[in-house]
Amino acid sequence: MRIDALCTIGKDREYDLDEKTLLKEMDNCQVEKAIITAVDRYYAVKNDEGNNAIFEIAARYPDRLLPACTANPWMGDDAINEILRCIDLHARMVIFHPFLQGFLANEELIFPLLEQIQPFHVPVYFHTGLPGNSTPWQIVDLAERFPEIDFLMGHCGSTDFWNDVDDAALAAPNIYLETSLARPFSIPGRIKVIGKERVIMGSYAPVNNFTFEWNEMDNVLSADEAEFVMGGNMSRLLSRRQ
Repeated sequence: MRIDALCTIGKDREYDLDEKTLLKEMDNCQVEKAIITAVDRYYAVKNDEGNNAIFEIAARYPDRLLPACTANPWMGDDAINEILRCIDLHARMVIFHPFLQGFLANEELIFPLLEQIQPFHVPVYFHTGLPGNSTPWQIVDLAERFPEIDFLMGHCGSTDFWNDVDDAALAAPNIYLETSLARPFSIPGRIKVIGKERVIMGSYAPVNNFTFEWNEMDNVLSADEAEFVMGGNMSRLLSRRQ
């Protein structure tokens, strides 16, 4: 099973990707499933509108596309209710983008949301790498506070915090490194440090070219490593869902 951990569907600023194009690229790369999310504007505002659009797309291709959701923690109880609604609709991952949503990854603002998510064992993805808002060590703080949540450190802290990633990942066993923006040739080195069981393939299409990312990862990983990184680890996290 080959699973892409992060693809963005829609058209907005850096994005222009529809589900049919994504499915075609998935077929070309023999990728069975992809987790899909909405474009940037729906992280900042109108979270429910973006989430609903993703659920509608995923419902048309339930065997291929898995819906992720988000809510801006500044919305307080409304954000909690939106996340719980999406989990009830079987969202497969919750994603936060501290830079777009205007908070620091490990500030108390996000704690009520994580407290509500934790019992469901839904993976939580944080975009990381932008100075101040979301760094590897901030994700460690969250992972220690919420040990039952599996945290995906999006982009391996790239580009600004790539050199903190290995030590940070080793500090908390519930942190997984997601590979997009991190350059495929760097991933074997990460695996040597933290193990093949805690690295997860994501293309971040269309910001990155889907086919290029998958082909490059095929080139740099051994068959054994690829089995874990390119689908096995994500599949295991998804199966924990309560």
